[in-house]
Amino acid sequence: MNRHLAKMTLPMIGGMFALSAFNITDTYFVGKLGVDPLAAMSFTFPVVMIVGAIAMGIGMGAGAVISRAIGAGDTDSVRRLTTHSLLLTILVVTVVGLVGLLTIDPLFRAMGATEDLMPMLRDYMSLWYACVCVLFVPMVGNNCIRATGDTVSPAIIMASLAILNVGMDPIFIFGMFGCPEMGIFGAALATVLSRGIGIFLALWILYRRLHMITFERPRLKEVLNSWREVFKIAAPSAMSHLLAPLSAGIVTAIIAGYGNNAVAAAGAGGRIQMFLYMVPVAMGTILVPFVGQNWGAGQTERATDAWAKSSRFNMFYGCGLFLLMLPLAGPASELFTNDPEVISLMKWFLWTVLITNGFQHIGVHSGFIMNAIGYPMTSFALNALRAVLICPLAYLGGFWLDIEGVFMGIAATQVVSGILGWWLLPILFVKAMPAHRVGPEAELDAESGSLAISGAK
Repeated sequence: MNRHLAKMTLPMIGGMFALSAFNITDTYFVGKLGVDPLAAMSFTFPVVMIVGAIAMGIGMGAGAVISRAIGAGDTDSVRRLTTHSLLLTILVVTVVGLVGLLTIDPLFRAMGATEDLMPMLRDYMSLWYACVCVLFVPMVGNNCIRATGDTVSPAIIMASLAILNVGMDPIFIFGMFGCPEMGIFGAALATVLSRGIGIFLALWILYRRLHMITFERPRLKEVLNSWREVFKIAAPSAMSHLLAPLSAGIVTAIIAGYGNNAVAAAGAGGRIQMFLYMVPVAMGTILVPFVGQNWGAGQTERATDAWAKSSRFNMFYGCGLFLLMLPLAGPASELFTNDPEVISLMKWFLWTVLITNGFQHIGVHSGFIMNAIGYPMTSFALNALRAVLICPLAYLGGFWLDIEGVFMGIAATQVVSGILGWWLLPILFVKAMPAHRVGPEAELDAESGSLAISGAK
């Protein structure tokens, strides 16, 4: 199983690397415009995460139910759930985008954005909200593809879009090859154009190669039944993912009380953090289809073993990452700005959050596996506790120890969530096992643990 987990994880690392490189490059180019544009972009992160959390929740729900249907050998349900999940995504994010367009000014003012940042925020978020469907439908499509055990295709899609985005960023932001200089709006435009290609790629794979999309006219009852199945996991998963950016928005508002330099440092430091986390994030992404398929086929021992191995890996990786960044946090910060105060704060941010990142990923992976085995509400409770704790701990840390204390509050939250996830998941494994049966039509490869869709080519 170690070989199969590695085989599934490695392509995702490549995709995550490309996506993280895009996020860092995007921030790098905007940082060259000055501290204010960098601060403005930092204010957009929680909002982008909130909308992304909704799509991630639907993707998580779709991936979990589709992978279990594959494990049970139910091909008709696989096609139905895939098609209806994509329709649900389009409907939900379109509504969210319309609401977002109407609330740009009051929302960012409530988060603490100053008036000098508002024109840049309007430029960026107006285009982003208008094209939100283009941004997030590929995300759900990739989750549906990964449910089959194919992590290579989503990784190729992610890498291709990231490379395209990075190439367009300097052209639109600074104005090159006859293109006018657009500033922060250019960063949004590059993102929208590159992600637009992602819709075509994901849908082509789902329809032409995997045969997971059907164009048969659905009955309303079938659609509602599919949405109900997906929502059982998607709703608590989306709420879990929503809590993180909502709490991040509150934490950003707390940090904003220490000035634009603090916001810029935390925002840019967060992008570096996302880049460094690409390996455990990639592993967490493949745990859902891997555990879901094996759980659906009755191979419960493989599922529990995967969690144990991921937990050990997270602790070793976390320790190694912290030791690596002790000398490299300063040079990494200097890539984004030459402001001494911002660099100093970025170093503090990175050192503080990275020392506890092993605990963070144990908590996150535990929540993912809870969704895969049918305990979405427990996963939600774990994430809710993390979101509830981070705000008062960040505030109290800042009250006692200034901005460095805010970062310490974030780190303390990661430790608590990791310990709780490590304690809860074995209990749920034991509780869920007696209810499980092997699907009569499941096709399990004993060597790899991968399950195939009957009829897929």
